[in-house]
Amino acid sequence: MKRIFFAAVFAGLLLLSACHGNDQPGVNQEKSDTAFAIIGKVTGQDSGLIYLRHRESGKIDSFALDHGFFKFNGIADTAELCTIEFDGHSKTFFLENGKISMLIKKDSLRYAQITGTRTQDEYNYFKDQLSKPVTDRMDETDKAYDV
Repeated sequence: MKRIFFAAVFAGLLLLSACHGNDQPGVNQEKSDTAFAIIGKVTGQDSGLIYLRHRESGKIDSFALDHGFFKFNGIADTAELCTIEFDGHSKTFFLENGKISMLIKKDSLRYAQITGTRTQDEYNYFKDQLSKPVTDRMDETDKAYDV
């Protein structure tokens, strides 16, 4: 079931990306961002290690939290599916050149807010639109059982 969901999300993202094309037709655009910077904060946690796992290459970077803050830098050739891992939990996101912001609550990495690049923001929008009917229905069901 999870694989079908992720396949549908990924297919939707590809479709959205293909529909956007160049912002200015006929103009050869270069990437304005030639590197990525992930800047994040883990609320409720001052120290510990946070990991960035590149799914394609298997490369793992780590950073020791400094008063809850962390930062990763590098260069991405293309948008890449990665995971951020902390305290035994992980969250998938799209890594590409640009500034990426992450806000993570200590015990809920699953609900981390990750924004800042075009692909990730489109993924967030698509995921929110896709999951809203399901979460609304789940809320109704939970209320019915709370009687």
